[in-house]
Amino acid sequence: MPVELEWETAAACATELAQAGRAIAAAGFDEAAVCSFYGVPIPSDAQHVAPPTGRVRKGLGALIALLVGGEAVERRAVPMLEAEALPPLLDVGLLALSGSTLVPRASITPFRGGLVAADRLDDHAAAAVRPPDLSAWNVAATLPPSLPSLLDTGCGAGAILVAAARRGARVRGTDVDERALAFARLNLSLNGLDPDAAVVQFADLLDGLPDTGAPYACAVFNAPLVRAPLAVDTPLYLYAPGAEALPLRFLAGVRALVPAGEALCHTQLTDEIWRAAQGSGFSQVVALHFATAPDGTPHVLLSLREGEPRCSARFRAPLGAALPHLSREPLDRLHAAAALLATDDERAFAAATVRPAPWLQLVYHHVHDGHAFRRRSLQLGAHRLDPEDLALLERCDGRPLAEAAPDEKERDRARSLVGLGLLVP
Repeated sequence: MPVELEWETAAACATELAQAGRAIAAAGFDEAAVCSFYGVPIPSDAQHVAPPTGRVRKGLGALIALLVGGEAVERRAVPMLEAEALPPLLDVGLLALSGSTLVPRASITPFRGGLVAADRLDDHAAAAVRPPDLSAWNVAATLPPSLPSLLDTGCGAGAILVAAARRGARVRGTDVDERALAFARLNLSLNGLDPDAAVVQFADLLDGLPDTGAPYACAVFNAPLVRAPLAVDTPLYLYAPGAEALPLRFLAGVRALVPAGEALCHTQLTDEIWRAAQGSGFSQVVALHFATAPDGTPHVLLSLREGEPRCSARFRAPLGAALPHLSREPLDRLHAAAALLATDDERAFAAATVRPAPWLQLVYHHVHDGHAFRRRSLQLGAHRLDPEDLALLERCDGRPLAEAAPDEKERDRARSLVGLGLLVP
């Protein structure tokens, strides 16, 4: 069972927790340090792998091993936790002291410049509150640049609330798990965030979205798996029978909560969910397809906004080493691409400035013909391209498309590449 933390103590020592959070951050405990220690692209991946041999368990290395890796370390190895930092972590129960050894009872993960405490990932109990995973990174990294307010439905440990509140947003988080809400409150304190700018409350999405009393600039929902195959025989993913109803409820009601803003829904995309997104009342709907489940169900980030012209489009953006998680720029570019595809104005398309999609890499395949290696084919992300595609991509370097693709045949080719998400305006 997950460890029972001292929630009342956490509420009473918010100032002390904020001091502990500042001490941890000042020691260099951030995303880059964790990725370097474990050799992974994002910190959430560190919880699935063992660090390379030879990593030093002293100072920052010991702090990472303790808070992220779940390793017990000697107290003297982490001097930055003494004085103001260690007592509140012990009092709340995030750490325990056994003789001279510090034992982790929960995890603390660096996340978008902040800190997020949660249960250890190796605690497989159903009641465990998971640390930030790839889906949390995807949503947090695609939040709008201007963010006065945010509603997070199903906020869990509050990772996205912390990311938004650190940017000055007024935030509200809801969840059906009271323990997750307690973690969210603890994490707001750990990051020294103003409790008056945050509301964390119980709400069941199956009963509908909460009456917030005021519109929000952005509403997000990081949905559990709606199809089971990925969750079979692994505790790393959450799945509940009937989970498809959750994103459907979110999409059905979110338009009223963000009348002039944006909704983001991270989910598997079934036909019913796609129809619900298109019927949600937003004028622009984009599905960014970044991965595929074993049964073929796409994993997507849905972005729903107001704008002209009305449009909806689905794009592929495979994640990989070059882009371990999604980011805002390609999302904005794809909204522009969707609008471009929706227009009947050929002149507007011909005059567009189009570039290769920034998150995809060229992959060359070579064959030896006895004298030299020659390029046989090329892929952009998961898509195999022919020489004409390559030639067009090389010309689409930010110049107006009318110059890069002067004839109608090439513009048709460019339009098809935009439709695949391989070119973006």
